[in-house]
Amino acid sequence: MLSKFAILACSALLPVVTAQVPSLPFNMSYTPDLSSAKVTLSQKAEWCRGETIVCDKLCGSPSQIPKTNDCSSDTLAYSCICQNGTAPGLQYYQNSLPSFICEETFKQCEAARAGDARGQEDCKTGVKSKCGTLSADSVTSGGSNGGTTTTTSSSTPSATQGGSSQGGATSSTQPGSAATQLPQFIGMAAAAAVMGAFAL
Repeated sequence: MLSKFAILACSALLPVVTAQVPSLPFNMSYTPDLSSAKVTLSQKAEWCRGETIVCDKLCGSPSQIPKTNDCSSDTLAYSCICQNGTAPGLQYYQNSLPSFICEETFKQCEAARAGDARGQEDCKTGVKSKCGTLSADSVTSGGSNGGTTTTTSSSTPSATQGGSSQGGATSSTQPGSAATQLPQFIGMAAAAAVMGAFAL
């Protein structure tokens, strides 16, 4: 009887465990802890505020407003879809949610590997190198279709233009997509360990 109760209790907690790391349009070599113990709700709210501002700029605001521009500070799920139906490459831009999460991941990675030169280098190549560096302020409107293009000479894909998504990445994320499979696996493994402890 206790074993069945433990399984039910753990299965109820599983979505909470797996929802800690949102989907990102890139893979990092270190999985961050985005719980309220590490990142406060007010900090997450600031991240979401930055996210919506960047989305507005990349979709051509003020002349064009995004079709969808949502960000949840509770789950860090976000969606940015321009009027032409494309999703700009938010991961390439500073002050976007993927950029904030990337910077936090880098900070945690370095702290976890303090005193380990090779580990610190892994944090730089596996995490920091993937953080957005472009400025959404350098974006100019791409015309009436709502697309945008940057005025910089960077070879990194940046935003949408002419109805196609650049860089093969989407900025619309939902919990449970392919990019969250590793954190879900970790969450399921943790739940299995807890259930095993109750079974003993």
